[in-house]
Amino acid sequence: MKYKVLCTAPFLRFPKVVEKFHKTFDGEIIEYMEHKDILKEIKDYQGMIPNARIPLDNEILTNAHNLKAVYQPSMGYEHISVEILETLGISFNALGLDLNFKNTLWSTAEHAVSLMLALIKDLPKSINDVKDKGSWDNRKYNINDLRALRIGIVGLGNIGKKVSSICNAFGADIFAYDPYIKENDFPEFVKQEKSLSNLLEKIDLLTIHVPLKEDTHNLIGINEFSNMKKGSYIINTSRGGVINENALIEAIQQKIIIGAALDVLENESPFGVGDHKLVKFSKNKNNIIITPHLGGSSYPYMESIFLHSIEELNKMLMQKT
Repeated sequence: MKYKVLCTAPFLRFPKVVEKFHKTFDGEIIEYMEHKDILKEIKDYQGMIPNARIPLDNEILTNAHNLKAVYQPSMGYEHISVEILETLGISFNALGLDLNFKNTLWSTAEHAVSLMLALIKDLPKSINDVKDKGSWDNRKYNINDLRALRIGIVGLGNIGKKVSSICNAFGADIFAYDPYIKENDFPEFVKQEKSLSNLLEKIDLLTIHVPLKEDTHNLIGINEFSNMKKGSYIINTSRGGVINENALIEAIQQKIIIGAALDVLENESPFGVGDHKLVKFSKNKNNIIITPHLGGSSYPYMESIFLHSIEELNKMLMQKT
């Protein structure tokens, strides 16, 4: 028996994934299907593999009369009303909850460190100067070495630990704050800080690896930036909304932050972010790098996640019948 499944995740550039989906399910792949269209069609499906950009909310779920199981192929799932799924008896799992499988994935950690290096090596400015102006004057760039910086990590879970391992290979001093991790679970090369304020006072570069929840929304705001050294760097590959974006703009203007690299934005949209305040602010500023949520988007990483999501959703549906 093949279950009827709707997939709105970006499967189509992965031939193996598309083939496996259609062999496994009687379903459709409609990438980034809009909320209004999901609302109209969801009643016909028993399973769903959503994308991480369109809310799967109460309005949709109460209209999903045949829905039995949902698997979210991303670390974050704050866009899904999990409590409504539980109330309706719909099974739910996500990559962020799939501990054994997510431990094999390094793409987001690599992207975070790539952004660090791009900032501290002043790569956007130097690359653009050569391409646009033919410049070959290397005296005007503000270049640092990772091993010379104190790296602060907020969130020492799966990705944070991987980032710490890569930074340790560069010889950097590494500090971390995570109230949910026991002291003996900190790697020996990572110095544990008991409070966020203590961490921020010590470091030159902050990288954030926490989920977006009520207690992490605006986790880094005006008060936190005021605790940081002037001339610091900040990296966010977790979720938009963890950094207060108005406070970040102010911190950049005051030169508390001399380099910011963001892979996520608050209220980001697959349909474009041209009107986003940080995107507008970043124009003509080489010390701000914004990438379109690429952290988990390496081809082998995405292919393996999507193949896994098909297998897991099929298991979940089989358990419901």
